[in-house]
Amino acid sequence: MRSGGLFLVIVGAAIVAGGLLGPQWMYRVFAAGFGAAFVALALFRRRLTRPLGVLTRTQRLAMPAAISLEIALIILVLLVFRADLAQGQTRNFTLAILLAVGVHFLVFALSSGPLMLWLAALCCANALLGMAMPTLPLAGIWIADGSLKLAVGIVMLRTAVAARASLLMNGS
Repeated sequence: MRSGGLFLVIVGAAIVAGGLLGPQWMYRVFAAGFGAAFVALALFRRRLTRPLGVLTRTQRLAMPAAISLEIALIILVLLVFRADLAQGQTRNFTLAILLAVGVHFLVFALSSGPLMLWLAALCCANALLGMAMPTLPLAGIWIADGSLKLAVGIVMLRTAVAARASLLMNGS
């Protein structure tokens, strides 16, 4: 789904921006970007997906499965790190959330293609690196995560534009 590229571009850019603005802005800017990404999907999904044909049954099932997995993992992370959060310690929680999001991209590969496998692997590696090296600044891990999503989103969008141009050139 190339509309996923649009979502990744907006969310990735928000993550990077929040990281650059500083820890007090990371979650706020991400939340705004997440909301903007959903609005953009509502407005542009059909235009981005129409030239690419009809989704297969596997693709249609993979999307809600990936989102359900992500929600379940986030709930698990909230339960595991609730004591840390109550004490104002957000680093491990944030890294675990980044890891959970990376894992859900594995399932999204069924609907959006093998590029999502790369995104999953890189996002998970980034989060695990942050867990293994607690002296690495969280903002740096956060910005790297957003940069990965932004880059993959751009590739997905460019693929959609190329597919549309190809169809137009062939008279379809």
